[in-house]
Amino acid sequence: MSEITHGLRSVLSYSRIYDFFQWIMGAKHGRAIFSSEYIKARDRDYVLDIGCGTAEIRLFLPDVEYFGFDPNAHYIEAAEKRLRESHKTGALLHATLDEAALVELPKFDIVLVSGVLHHLSDDEAIQLAKLVKSALKEGGRLITIDPCLVAGQSFIARYLVSHDRGEHVRDVEGYQGLMSSVFSSVACDVRHDLARFPYTHLMMECML
Repeated sequence: MSEITHGLRSVLSYSRIYDFFQWIMGAKHGRAIFSSEYIKARDRDYVLDIGCGTAEIRLFLPDVEYFGFDPNAHYIEAAEKRLRESHKTGALLHATLDEAALVELPKFDIVLVSGVLHHLSDDEAIQLAKLVKSALKEGGRLITIDPCLVAGQSFIARYLVSHDRGEHVRDVEGYQGLMSSVFSSVACDVRHDLARFPYTHLMMECML
């Protein structure tokens, strides 16, 4: 996974600073929309969150069976605290999800990959998509969200997206092409209204 972790952007590896930056971005508003309009989870759905960060999305989900994975120990520690304080249920693991870990997990109705693909090379993204495919139930869905480059976006949005910590920010066709190599159906939606200031997100719903 390719990520810029030096200079000012290195502080985002710490959970409190990451959450503060997310607050500045207006992430609660964006996550509420992401949950209600794209994830659309139902009670008792099994939800796998790959790269769960501090698990704030769990606050916007109904009574689901939630499993969160993240390789950042600071994020997992903050996520555990968040779930305790909010009385939300969930299983959290400080790890990178792999095939061995999937053997111990149930099949999932929804797999979330939020802000992850733009950190991955093409080969890594395809490998992750194949892993997700094996984790889904029949009729299950992969839901992703990432910064995106699009024609006509504002200068500020393009600058911010281009200077993200992830080194593989793509255009719509770039993201869609990767997922289409694994999934038979890939629906894309571009939004410019999920943050407090100009920013561009791409949501994808991928199905078997």
